[in-house]
Amino acid sequence: MARVFVYIDGLNLYHDLVRRMDERGKWLDFEALVDTLAEKRVDRIHYFTSRVKALRGDDGPQRRQATYLRVVENMQRVTVSYGKVKVERVRRFLFRPLLWERRFPRVLNPKEKGSDVALASQLLGDAFARRFDTALAITNDSDLVPPFRMVRDLGLDLKIFHPSDAPAGAFVKAQLTTAQLPVATVLACGLPNPAPTRTGYVHCPPEWEYQP
Repeated sequence: MARVFVYIDGLNLYHDLVRRMDERGKWLDFEALVDTLAEKRVDRIHYFTSRVKALRGDDGPQRRQATYLRVVENMQRVTVSYGKVKVERVRRFLFRPLLWERRFPRVLNPKEKGSDVALASQLLGDAFARRFDTALAITNDSDLVPPFRMVRDLGLDLKIFHPSDAPAGAFVKAQLTTAQLPVATVLACGLPNPAPTRTGYVHCPPEWEYQP
């Protein structure tokens, strides 16, 4: 049987799902999703993310993510790798400022560090060790083109599911095999509510609840 490994760019997936689907699809069962995409039971799922930080006293996103990660860490085939989020103060141009607002205000700009490097390292390590026959990647990060091309050049099967409206231009230019992550598939792969963790059950955050 062909061995299938999956590599998920967590925050890239999350932000693109929000952009395309609002609050729907966040309470997502990765194991069900990737089995559906691969049309078989996959062998291993590597999930790369970072813990978000509370900005301006709003810890809602932090609490909701922490709840969800407790569920993900309990999934038998999922390995979670954490990067870091660094928050910087940067100046941005305000297109239509009000009379009392500055044209170039300072804003908080969170940036994720380390997840793309960790994903690339894990993917290449598995590829060179021939741990999989097929790799599925869920991302639209063009920085990952070099490791993706290396996997393809090794003669291994690689398919990218991008969660955005269109694949990154660099993916197209590199002639990588891509497909859009279908909204219907995401909505069909929701977690149970409540969902199991290592220490009990947790409920889906009310803000994430979706009723078809």
